[in-house]
Amino acid sequence: MNLPSEYQDFAEGHESIKAKVNAIRGKLVQQGPCHIELHAALDMIASSQQELGDKFTTFYLPNCDKHGFYKAKQCESSLVGPPARCWCVSSWNGKKLPGSSDLLGDAECQQEVTQ
Repeated sequence: MNLPSEYQDFAEGHESIKAKVNAIRGKLVQQGPCHIELHAALDMIASSQQELGDKFTTFYLPNCDKHGFYKAKQCESSLVGPPARCWCVSSWNGKKLPGSSDLLGDAECQQEVTQ
């Protein structure tokens, strides 16, 4: 069946995103809370992209360390420019640190104090 080129491009783009999501998922080993959230986020991104098409521009993927916990700095991703916003979290549960505000520019999070 021959589809107009714009529909073929859309179908190929959708398959490309689906393939990328599956490739990332295949590389992950569920080792910690961040990896578990990452798997759920990948599923949500795939379905949101399918529903919203070109309107799907901003999303959040947890930034995990190699042990499956959260890196101190988390950011939303944008398909149309720089990250939308970044913030500091607890490495154990990924929750925004109390009293912290969104980060500006290339600011980094201070190491979380552990006891």
